[in-house]
Formats: sequence, structure tokens, C-alpha cells
Amino acid sequence: MPAMLLLRVLLLRVLLLLLLLLLLSSLCCTGGSKSQRGVFWAVGRESPSAVDFLLGNNTRHWANTSLPVSEMTRGILQCCNSVAINRSGHLLADYHNATQSQLRPGAFAPFQQRDVDVFVDIGAAEGAGGLNCSNVPQSGSPNSTCVTPAQICQAALLRKEAFAAEVLALTMDHNLSGVTVDWEYQYGNNQTCFAALWRHVSGVLSVHQKAFAPFVNNGGGWQGPDWYVSTEWDYWSYLPWASKLVNMGSYRVKTPDDTGSVVPVPCASVPDWHRFTENATGRWCGLEGTIADMLGKGATPAQIVPAVWMDQCVNGTATKTGWTESVLREFLEFAGQQGIRELAVWTDGAINSGGPNGDQMDDPGLATCPWFVPALLEWSGDGAAAR
Repeated sequence: MPAMLLLRVLLLRVLLLLLLLLLLSSLCCTGGSKSQRGVFWAVGRESPSAVDFLLGNNTRHWANTSLPVSEMTRGILQCCNSVAINRSGHLLADYHNATQSQLRPGAFAPFQQRDVDVFVDIGAAEGAGGLNCSNVPQSGSPNSTCVTPAQICQAALLRKEAFAAEVLALTMDHNLSGVTVDWEYQYGNNQTCFAALWRHVSGVLSVHQKAFAPFVNNGGGWQGPDWYVSTEWDYWSYLPWASKLVNMGSYRVKTPDDTGSVVPVPCASVPDWHRFTENATGRWCGLEGTIADMLGKGATPAQIVPAVWMDQCVNGTATKTGWTESVLREFLEFAGQQGIRELAVWTDGAINSGGPNGDQMDDPGLATCPWFVPALLEWSGDGAAAR
């Protein structure tokens, strides 16, 4: 091969290699690299100010910081009351006029253009068309005979093929990554029905590369009295088919088990654990115990999404939910050591339209302690942005 031709071939190969590197660079640095640790933010209503915080330069200095969080934004959890199941077991995709607000056309486009995952929550409809009994019925009261979450679940299960098709259509119509389900209803749940319904839906979604990510809570359990049968405490039946489990058990430093412990402690050793005697054996309590418990039940690190509550700062040292800088960093370090790569962050108001500067709704939860976001950024691997 003549020398000049050989030189041209080599130059062409170098040029192609440079173009490939530029392409990879643009993919890895848009909306948070999927290879690094990331955060799912709970979002009530998408707005320009919310997009500026989650994807832009944080020009409004939300979360008491001028630092941008865009590089660690892995996804958004759109919540709540936009999609629901009515008492006949049908999916209401325009619950509370959602198509004019949370699910309005183009609402998720800024996130999807940046390859940020978008999940929408599905609840139970309330009122005349759905749930009207989420607490113990009182004799003689209007809700003495009422529709429970279990009845709504059973109605959907009886038409599970059609219901799953409705959920799939929701994800396809809005180009969603998947759906979440956060059933924090106190009375009248049925764990067996809940698992059967969403196992079927999850199977249909997975064929189309859509994910199912239920909210759970193992921070001491929220079963309460005998009549409170939670769908969130006994979560392990979801493990074989749920893509992710968003764990609200770590919202607060002092979890509902009242141990006050950061490190894992056996639930069976917790005083006054009589409410959970039947299922406390082998369970882990304490803040880090919320992760250890899920691992002990067979969850993979990729399935576990611990959730923390980023809210107002008290005296500059702790949030109202009890997080201090040292405890947050210790918890994040423990999560990282267990192979956890995704975290969910809830804020008061779930990042609605406002924020500290206010639009339609002021959200004081974003006015948090100044160390909160830097700690998240360092955990995510974006240490440069945190400095």
C-alpha cells in the first residue's frame, strides 16, 4: 500500500475514533450517567423551576445551595393522585384532571430528552367512584359499610388482563420508564390480592421494557393495630418480579420502630415489639437495618432504592426528620458498601410548582440544611460539583 494511502487510512481511523469518543462523552454526561450512583426525586408537578433545579444550573438556589444536582438526577417519581383505580377495577388516567396538570402533554419531555427515568404513581380512587373506607368503619357512621382498598384490588384482579393493558397503555402513551404504587391505606388491604395483581401487571410491563417499582416500608413496620394490614411491610413476595423497591423505611433517622439506632439491630430485640411478634424474627431494624433487612430477604442491591426525606433545617444542624450531616454521610456510606447505587429523595410538597421562591405552591422542604445536597453529590460520585 502506498505510503500516502496508508496515511489517509490511519487519519480516517483516528477521526472516527475521536467522533466515537465525543458521542460516548455526550451520552454519559447528559442528565446523570447511568454508570454512576444517582437520585430519584419525588415530583408532584413538573414546572420550569423544578426543571431548572433537577436538570439545570439551580439558578434559584433551591435546597439552600447554588450547586447543580443535574448530574446525579437519575429519575423522577411523579406522585401523587394523577392516576388511580376505581371501584370497578378500571384505571383512571385522568384522575383529578391529571391530563391538564401532572400528565399534561409534554410535561415529561425535558426529562426524557435527557435520558432521565420517569415513573408515575398509581393509587386507589377515593370518594363516590372508589375508596371511601381507609380507616376502621364506625358503627352507624356513613362509612359503616364501605369500599376498601382490598375490594378495589379484587375488582382489578378480576379483569387483570384488561387492567394490565390499561397500565401498559399509560406507560406507552407518556413514554414512561414504569409505574410505582404507594398504597399507604390503613384499613382493608389484602396482601395476597395486591401481590397477585401487580405480579401480573409487572409481567406484562417487563415484556415491553417497562418497570414496576412499588413503595415499601420496613422501618419498623406500619401495621399498627390488628386491623391495619399494610401492603408495604411484608414486601418480600414482590422480590421475584419487582424491578425496584422504593423503601420509605429510611425517611427519618428515628424509624417507626423507635430504636433510634443508625446501625442494624435485630427487630426481635426491640422493646415493645409485641405488635410484630409473628414476623419480627430474622428482621432487621434501625436506620441501616432497613437496607440489611431487604438484603436478608433476598433483594438484590439493584432492586433496593432507600428513600430519605430532605426537609427544613433546625438550627443549622439537623433536618426536621432528624438527619444530621454525619448520620446522612454514614448512611450513604453504608448503602454504597452494600452495592446500592440509587437513592430516592422526598421533600415536603414533593417538588411541586413552587419551591423557596414560590410559583403556585411554596415548598419549604427544599430549604434544607446546606450540607444535604453536597453529601448526596459526593455519594453519587460527583465530588467536583460538591466542592
